[in-house]
Amino acid sequence: MSHITRREFVGKSIQGAAMAAAAAAAVSVPGSVRAGSASEKVVLALIGAGGRGQHVIQGITSLGNVEIKYVCDLEEARAAGAARALEKIQGVSPKTTGEMRKVFDDKDVHGVVIATPEQWHALGTIWACQAGKDVYVEKCISRRVEEGRKMVEAARKYQRIVQAGTQHRSGPYMAAARQYIRDGKLGDVFYVKVCNMLPEVYGGYPQRKVPDSNPPKGFDWDQWLGPAPERPYNAQVHRNWHGWWDFSGGNSSDGIHQLDLARMLLGEPPHPKSVECVGGRWRYTDGGEMPDTQIVSFQWDKLAMSFENTGFTPVLIKTPANQHLKAAARKHYRIPDVV
Repeated sequence: MSHITRREFVGKSIQGAAMAAAAAAAVSVPGSVRAGSASEKVVLALIGAGGRGQHVIQGITSLGNVEIKYVCDLEEARAAGAARALEKIQGVSPKTTGEMRKVFDDKDVHGVVIATPEQWHALGTIWACQAGKDVYVEKCISRRVEEGRKMVEAARKYQRIVQAGTQHRSGPYMAAARQYIRDGKLGDVFYVKVCNMLPEVYGGYPQRKVPDSNPPKGFDWDQWLGPAPERPYNAQVHRNWHGWWDFSGGNSSDGIHQLDLARMLLGEPPHPKSVECVGGRWRYTDGGEMPDTQIVSFQWDKLAMSFENTGFTPVLIKTPANQHLKAAARKHYRIPDVV
């Protein structure tokens, strides 16, 4: 049987036109997985075939020695489209299903990529661990702290690898910055400023008013809601779930990338002693739930950190993909250990 390590996947991921997606996705493949199928491949399943889920799974598939056996999504057309795209890469079309339990019950599946709306992240991860699957779960890993703790408990109890989609940790520039601070070249750090100040397109602002209606034919709205509170079907909520507290943390969910990197650079400090948040829906009077202006302050003994989160200020535009490619292709590319 073959032993597939993260380093091997990363080595392959920096080849070809799909390098950016693959490099981000590669760290999600559990390093301890030993392929038990006849073809000696790591067998995976995608749960949630939206844009992000397809982006990640196609990057993983392009690495080789991987087989995607299932695409699980409640929308048949979207699942079928994702399966066709994967068939072009791996030569075999994955099975499609709307029931994640079917994926978990299949003993051939080693791990799953969970890219559903956030209300399903915790429960899907826990079910996967109980079924003996390793998990890559997209950020934010959970909507509430207690959900995240239950995910950690499940991973430890069932001895599974669970990794969150904060792949920026794997960038060599971050490892270099962390080492620079560890070596004392920056001196004592007393204040950290974290920015997540993005333009409207990133946060789904402003909201459109859409009346409640019947769900599309064949679409199981109740199952889509899952652990979230019951509510009538609304196309705006369905397609723009990122803007509703029942399903997401809004722009702050994306801000976890920057907050996580700050924690990494600071040496993984414990929970802060105090947290204070101010802000609200100030720019848009559209009935939306997520704040478009938010300032959060965190305090430790001799360390303060601020988090500036907005939904209408194009201050922080992510680095162009070609810059990530250049970083990933450096000779001494290294993936830091991620827990």
